[in-house]
Amino acid sequence: MFRSIRWRTATVFALLILVCIGGLSAYLSHFFKESYLDNLRTQLTSQARLVADIAGPYFPRSDVSVDDLAKRLGKEVNARITVIERSGVVLGDSAENPATMENHSNRPEVIAALSQGAGSSIRYSATMGYEMMYVAVPIEVNGQTVGIARVSLPLTEVNQSVGHINRTIVWGAFIAAVVAILLALQISRVTIDPVNKLTRMSKRMAEGDLGQEISVTSRDEVGELADAFNYMAAR
Repeated sequence: MFRSIRWRTATVFALLILVCIGGLSAYLSHFFKESYLDNLRTQLTSQARLVADIAGPYFPRSDVSVDDLAKRLGKEVNARITVIERSGVVLGDSAENPATMENHSNRPEVIAALSQGAGSSIRYSATMGYEMMYVAVPIEVNGQTVGIARVSLPLTEVNQSVGHINRTIVWGAFIAAVVAILLALQISRVTIDPVNKLTRMSKRMAEGDLGQEISVTSRDEVGELADAFNYMAAR
């Protein structure tokens, strides 16, 4: 089958189309996921700055529980809130008991918040049991950084949305690939059929039947070749 020019041409076109569609699908999947993550990161950054503004006045006071504040704010914004001392000690957390939590000074979002003014990271949370996005910003009092406000959300909803988009892209790519392959076969048939016709009639000429005329209506190279055969037969 692949000795035929028609099938070789159709195969090359089909492979080229599949590669292009596959590359486009991968790009769209990556683009939509990054877009979701960027929007979520912006949302969490705004929430973290709000938490930092609210938590700032509580730091010099010993009669107010920062942990109670974190748990109350966590319910209000529907996210996990963590208030961390500059040294990395967790003062309050909306999901866990801060006394049982380890020092957070080595967390990448905390390090970035202290050095760059804001930080974010995506990683698996052993405490929560799933992948989460963390965004942290410094808590400043009188121009001094006294702690870190961190807001985090699980990526389950983002992953579900991206998975739905990926399935839609895959089905769209599959349908587009099938249509493109059928079109490639049709184009190759239209291109190669006149050549096959020319081949059959030239064989009959070679057997001595010079009275026939090859009629190919195309004005391309195949049509010029047919005219040349007709001229040769007439000579």
